Amino acid sequence: MSGAPTITTQPVNQTVTAGQTATFTVAASGAAPFSYQWQKNSINISGATSASYTAPAATTADSGSTFRCVVSNSGGSATSNAATLTVIANPPPTITSAATATPNPASVGQSVAFTVAAGDTDSDTLTYSWSFGDGATGSGASVSHAYSAAGTFTATATVSDGHGNSVSSSVSVSVTGTTTTATVVLQNGLNGYSGTADTFVNGYTGHQDANFSTSTQLRTGPVAGPFNTLVRFAIFAGEGGPVPSGATITSATLSLYRPTNYPGTLTVNRLLVNWVETQATWNRFNSSAFWNTAGATGAGTDILATPDTTLTTTNSRNTWIAMNVTTGVQAFAGGTANNGWRIVDTAGSNFNSYNSREYTTDATLRPKLSITYTSAVAAVSALTTSDSIDLGTVKVGQRMKIKLDAPGTSGKKFRWTVVDRSKLPPGVTAGGGFVRGRPKTAGTYTFQLQIKGKSTSATNTYTLTVTP
Repeated sequence: MSGAPTITTQPVNQTVTAGQTATFTVAASGAAPFSYQWQKNSINISGATSASYTAPAATTADSGSTFRCVVSNSGGSATSNAATLTVIANPPPTITSAATATPNPASVGQSVAFTVAAGDTDSDTLTYSWSFGDGATGSGASVSHAYSAAGTFTATATVSDGHGNSVSSSVSVSVTGTTTTATVVLQNGLNGYSGTADTFVNGYTGHQDANFSTSTQLRTGPVAGPFNTLVRFAIFAGEGGPVPSGATITSATLSLYRPTNYPGTLTVNRLLVNWVETQATWNRFNSSAFWNTAGATGAGTDILATPDTTLTTTNSRNTWIAMNVTTGVQAFAGGTANNGWRIVDTAGSNFNSYNSREYTTDATLRPKLSITYTSAVAAVSALTTSDSIDLGTVKVGQRMKIKLDAPGTSGKKFRWTVVDRSKLPPGVTAGGGFVRGRPKTAGTYTFQLQIKGKSTSATNTYTLTVTP
């Protein structure tokens, strides 16, 4: 009969840094085969049945724990000596170069470069995260960010080692400039705008595959169809609209002119699919794809289940029906796809007609989307020497107000005089530290302002581009 195993190699004490693993090994002689069972603090470790055992990443709570192995064969068992695990706290990273921002101060909309440097004594892999103080974030040791509003912001870099340790460094950033508030009315054929798409879909038998995009009318009702209206506007600069990308939407109203007079309840839902004006029908949103539910009525698939607004209308004819779609346009500004809206009557007993973008009698009675927004504009400095300054681009008919600023004091302490008013865009005035108005004619306009202070003087040249 064979005897019990003899331990020939004992597990040895281990010292590791928090977050590291530790491996213990045992060897025995005697009649094979051997079986192994490792124990932590004299309690069996599930699955630890090999000649070596690697403990999970250690924490400081594991320091002082003991590990031993029971080795068995057909003749009995032997228990190894207990090895002690010592865990040293993982040292945190350290900032080797404090956070910086360049340029600082910066102008609204100007790209600011942020950098920070850190080290780690035990060579952990470091990650860098930034909070720029305006709700925006970034990652990396070197990042860039542009602020959309004036003010003083604290940008903070946090460096982490992956083991629960982190260190931070902050920098204060001064951003100069102002914001403009503007209201634009998007209406095909007016002020050079041509970004409206509209049609209605018809659920009556024999018309469910017909497209009505060339009709001069849009329709809703009776209850839940068979007429539903689809409408979309190009709003932001990135999609051909006049509203600057990154603008903050204050309000938005979608208005349809109704010559008919039937009361009802209009529900306005954002569309979730990219429908094609010239191809949309009761059954399809383009020539090859079907609505999830005919008539663009699939909640959560064709349309957003929650409407942007619900509006009860009266029996007055030849009137504007104004629908608050602020929530929708704000979502579009935040990056949600702009597929426009589906408008359905959920209570009417008859169908109503509305003028479409194809209505020819009076362009001012076509569908319109009125938007009020604020947009960042960099401060324009009046220097003690002459300077040339680009004021950017606005649309014909866009209400604008650009603040001209001078370093070191308020613009009100300077006297601003237009050298030649004929050089200004029609509809625009300049003076008192502002260029403001509603441009009437497209073009690139270059004009001069003489700026006089108590001890400074300059004649600056400004350029303003007005697009159709």
